[in-house]
Amino acid sequence: MKLSKDGLNKPAFQMYNKYIHQIEELTDEEAGRLFKHIFRYVNDLEPPELEDRLLKVVFKNIKEDLKNDLEKYINACKLKSLGGKNAMAKRYGKKT
Repeated sequence: MKLSKDGLNKPAFQMYNKYIHQIEELTDEEAGRLFKHIFRYVNDLEPPELEDRLLKVVFKNIKEDLKNDLEKYINACKLKSLGGKNAMAKRYGKKT
């Protein structure tokens, strides 16, 4: 996700209930490996390549949602920043 390069330092990420059916099909060991892989991914710790095809498929779905959520977060941050700058300009009579 490379959160730190954008200077976001996003403290959390969201998991969705829709994953339950895929995760229920995994063994506890597979689910644990997937869980660790997800956390390494969102913390930019270069997760090792998943060798298990099933885990690759499950992670691919989760990864797409993580990327979409990060995009929404970045856009929301930009909008809030712009709104703050405009409010300050209006308050102090400066153009942005």
